[in-house]
Amino acid sequence: VPPDRSYPEINILLSGPFKARELMPDFELQYVINEDTVPNNETLVWNHSIFPAGAQHHKHLHKNADEVAYVVSGRCIAGVTIDGKDVELVCGPGMCIWASRGQAHWHKNPFDEPCEFVGVLRMFESGKEWLCRYEDRRREEKEITNRCIPFNAWYLILSQS
Repeated sequence: VPPDRSYPEINILLSGPFKARELMPDFELQYVINEDTVPNNETLVWNHSIFPAGAQHHKHLHKNADEVAYVVSGRCIAGVTIDGKDVELVCGPGMCIWASRGQAHWHKNPFDEPCEFVGVLRMFESGKEWLCRYEDRRREEKEITNRCIPFNAWYLILSQS
């Protein structure tokens, strides 16, 4: 599936309540664990998301957080920027997408069925500040299987740090 190159370049600093609809239009997002739902928690966010067919999560980065998304059902295209190059891979059930702090990433669902996943963000500072950058740049497509790994392997990587 060719990448979507239609979104504009915009820089947005989101502070205060997270404005998810600006970054992630047209999909369901439930924050199960964050600093609003769990007292004294400013370092962990756990969410549940459903991307309907055709929805996308625009290119962005978290300057203060690592993020992982685990695909429960359906498929999505996950993209990350590696060494200045944008790469994309189709991810299905049982696969994880990892984005390190400061690494640009995005998801989209060009398929005919919804994509359901859970996401975890590990904050290095308060979870109320997000830096998002939408870009319109040509992407280079190539295999990135080392960036989309089984959930058990992701768990082992986190437990070693």
